[in-house]
Amino acid sequence: GKIENSIISEGCEIYGTVKNSVLYPGVKVMPGAVVRDSVVMSGTVIGEGTELSYALIDTDVTIGAKCRVGGEVGNSEDITVLGEGTVIADGEKIDAGVMIPELRKDKK
Repeated sequence: GKIENSIISEGCEIYGTVKNSVLYPGVKVMPGAVVRDSVVMSGTVIGEGTELSYALIDTDVTIGAKCRVGGEVGNSEDITVLGEGTVIADGEKIDAGVMIPELRKDKK
């Protein structure tokens, strides 16, 4: 894989491209995947040909192939957040600023 300006922890497997990102231990970035301006926590798999930008990905998340997650960021509300254990099917598009699972508004 190709790594630019990123912090990659032990046990990561990088077959794609990682730019300006932080990857915790045991993250897999499959061939053709691009991770940019993101933080990806342990045990997460980024599928083949998936593009991830301006995202915060919790532990043990599985993102399928050819997904688009996140987008350009105007402010902190535009950061895309995928919670622990989230599974994203192949070909899904998740826009900037989306939170999965969505935080309940009544939670303090």
